[in-house]
Amino acid sequence: MLRRRPAIARLARVVIPGIPHHVTQRGNGRGRTFFEDGDYALYLDLLAAAAAERAQTEDWAWSSVRAHLSRTDDHVVRVAPGLARTGDFASFLGEEFDEALTYAALRRAESVGRPVGSADWLEEMAARTGRVLAARKRGPVARNEKGDSQ
Repeated sequence: MLRRRPAIARLARVVIPGIPHHVTQRGNGRGRTFFEDGDYALYLDLLAAAAAERAQTEDWAWSSVRAHLSRTDDHVVRVAPGLARTGDFASFLGEEFDEALTYAALRRAESVGRPVGSADWLEEMAARTGRVLAARKRGPVARNEKGDSQ
């Protein structure tokens, strides 16, 4: 007889006003979003054509880069929060970063629904939302001698 493993509760999506979040395109439960190869091929062709026409991110209508570079709000974004964190946005975009490390952090976070950021930033966002956002030690909650959780 097969036994089902108990479902593990998942952290509810965290949406904090004024803070951008990464969006992943896939169906519920990691389900498919395209059900025919032709639809998926068309989608990829449209993406490739759009990327070829608009080689710079500031040219993409759904990107916030143009607004941040011009320091002007648009239909996608209000720029003040981002500019407050980055200062000169063009310089920020030109900074070197460890791409593999950054994307690895995003991939880990998207599988558990936790925000990505420094410990200080996570603490600040936890205070703003009243939610625990940093990962905690796995396993049962430790109990003291009186049986209270610590």
